[in-house]
Amino acid sequence: MTTPNKHIEDFLEYYYQFPNPPEYAVLLKGAWGSGKTWFIKKSLKESKEIGEFIYISLYGVKSTKKIEQEIMTQLFIEKSGLVKNEMVKKGLSALKKAFGEKVPDFNILSFIPKNKNYIFIFDDLERCSMHINDVLGYINHFVEHQGFKAIIIANEKVIQEKQSSGANSEQTELIYKDIKEKLIGEIFEVKADLEGALDDFISNFDSKEIMKFYEEQKQLISNLYIQSTYDNLRHLKRALWGFERFYQILSEKVKSSNELQVDLLKLYLVYLFEIKSGKLLAENLKPKRSSNKKGSPFDLIEKKYTDLLIPSLYFPILEIETWEEIFGKGLLDSEVINSYLLDSKYFQENTPDWLKLWGYWEITDDDFNKSFATVKKSFKDRKYEEIGEVKHVVAEFLQFSKMGLYNKSKEEILDKAREYVKWLRGNNKLPDIHVDRYRWNNSYGGYGFLGEDSEGFQEFCQFIDSQIDEAGIEKLPETGKDLLKLMANDVNAFAGKLILLGYECTYCDVPILSSINPEQFVDTFISLSPFGQNLVSRVFEKRYSFKNNCEDEKEWLIKINELMGEKQELLEGQLSGFRLGRYRVTLKKAIKEIEK
Repeated sequence: MTTPNKHIEDFLEYYYQFPNPPEYAVLLKGAWGSGKTWFIKKSLKESKEIGEFIYISLYGVKSTKKIEQEIMTQLFIEKSGLVKNEMVKKGLSALKKAFGEKVPDFNILSFIPKNKNYIFIFDDLERCSMHINDVLGYINHFVEHQGFKAIIIANEKVIQEKQSSGANSEQTELIYKDIKEKLIGEIFEVKADLEGALDDFISNFDSKEIMKFYEEQKQLISNLYIQSTYDNLRHLKRALWGFERFYQILSEKVKSSNELQVDLLKLYLVYLFEIKSGKLLAENLKPKRSSNKKGSPFDLIEKKYTDLLIPSLYFPILEIETWEEIFGKGLLDSEVINSYLLDSKYFQENTPDWLKLWGYWEITDDDFNKSFATVKKSFKDRKYEEIGEVKHVVAEFLQFSKMGLYNKSKEEILDKAREYVKWLRGNNKLPDIHVDRYRWNNSYGGYGFLGEDSEGFQEFCQFIDSQIDEAGIEKLPETGKDLLKLMANDVNAFAGKLILLGYECTYCDVPILSSINPEQFVDTFISLSPFGQNLVSRVFEKRYSFKNNCEDEKEWLIKINELMGEKQELLEGQLSGFRLGRYRVTLKKAIKEIEK
């Protein structure tokens, strides 16, 4: 197989075997991610019988002492085989901790045997914390005075930018140029060898299953990488590692669909490439349509990969929030992921009819008519009890009405939809007021809503929110009683319901305190231990320190303050009375926070 760097391989083989000291080093340059380090390590592996290679990464190195420490480690420990001895390993580790970069004050070069063919590899020159000219001057001692061979690996563009941006840039560049001309005998630019690198990456996986899958999809991976125009082999390698972790949590049932596996690989790589290139934010993958003629970033990304038939980023198989957790937080919830995938279109026996209609572009007239009839009947019979499913069905009704496939007007559909939501409310089937609505407001079941930006659908969503809010407010008195009981029995959990204390902050944005009887609250508060009272006081201190919807609690707080004042008078002269006075100060501050 001919590689783009075959001429470099041929020269290095010649250079490694050169019988006399060449008195010059070889510079391998290339952009970050072009595969320079992978290329040289592959070269060393193939040429290990030719000589003794000492590989030094200059990344973050601040002094030549650190380089000499690494040379000593490799020369006298690793290459001697002593590193296999556990006692030597522990001793070496202890010495490194004890001395850091301190190395005995002697010339390390004088200890390197001259009767062996030593080749030094200095990688990441541009990332060295020492001045580039000092590093090159140091390497020159290896080459010119000691007769060793040296390979220097660098992103020279970065070096040149550093040289031109620093103080005395012209003089610095001249010194760099002089040292480089004296030290470097040959310069080669390493080109990204996608095919060779991909073969190597795949061969190094322990899992035979993922190796087989990657081998089968090697052309697809290559095409996705090329289409991304994100020329960084290092991140391709990390992408394959990341997908392996994702692949491992998939159930055998999910893996039985090759089409699904391939589509997940497409989405995973596209997301990762575009996040790494800065086109997408890992924490915000919710697509937004744009009125701009060029389209939104998501439109442009889909267009870039259009020949590879990637799943739409607007409907990316899993919930968008799940992808955000994967890329933004590194979270992989096996149960959630497998559940969504098994309910997807890839497993038709599990696919609900509303989801079949969602993918109406891919079904026949007969299948469409059959599923549509089932959905209309299920809607009429109130079979859907999840608000997300109801939203999907209403969105489909509106979409098909607009397309002329449903003989109901927008007004008729919305009237029936509002009746349905009222029925859900009357049967206590709406989500609680405190539940995070983000997941089913933007998508449900991993699928965005058809025509979600249409005026009719947005109007329906607002109606749902108003019904949830009204139903939640109606329930507040009962919920308040439960919360008061919680304060008496578990004050930590009580506080966690109202402010962020590491618990699920259920009522951070809900004015639930105003539904609690003030006299009962104060009596319960007085009965708490000093620790419990302090924690409840902290609730008042923190609850109103940020903008929320709890301003309705102001009058309640005023009443609580009055009642505590009465209790304080009864306890005057006692420590508990003094504490109540301090808590009242906190209450007054809370009232002022609301007034702001």
